Amino acid sequence: MKAALLLFFTLLALAPPANAQISKPDTLAETLSLLAQAFRDTPEIQAVTVNASDMSLSLSMPDGTDMTSFPDNLHSLLQAAESNADRQEILDRFIHNLVTGFASTGTPVNPRNIFPVIRTQGYGEGLGEGTRPYSEPFIKGLRIFFVEDLPTSLRFINTDQALTLSASGNPLRPLAIGRSQLPAKQHPL
Repeated sequence: MKAALLLFFTLLALAPPANAQISKPDTLAETLSLLAQAFRDTPEIQAVTVNASDMSLSLSMPDGTDMTSFPDNLHSLLQAAESNADRQEILDRFIHNLVTGFASTGTPVNPRNIFPVIRTQGYGEGLGEGTRPYSEPFIKGLRIFFVEDLPTSLRFINTDQALTLSASGNPLRPLAIGRSQLPAKQHPL
């Protein structure tokens, strides 16, 4: 009997850890809390601050780069996922893509990968001046923002990057509108 118990506990200790799985969050606040904890568990992120007033997270990287993350799109994906394991995979990819995007912050923008994105007028207003995405007026209450299509994420173009591109003969609006006519790349979720 002792040998059987010893064998059982040895196998239990050697068993690979079970993959974490998350249950379906009922509210955006639950997704915000879930995302905050996931970011806190990510070594590449130095600090996480929850902003309950606008349902966002302020993130700081070790190099001093700051960013704001909104959980709206993630919440929709988690709501639509069929299983807890699928939700965990979606969250893991979301974190990975964000960290990858952070790592590309200092790299130059490739004008061939810029596309327009329509957002409401107030989008990005809570961000610091250096990280606020550049935008141009579109129609009532909407603005055109510009993103660079990276291999695993989208990076919003900020004002400094927009000025650099324009100075090099690449005005954003015609460049992005022209690029938006091309077939879209398929990115896994």
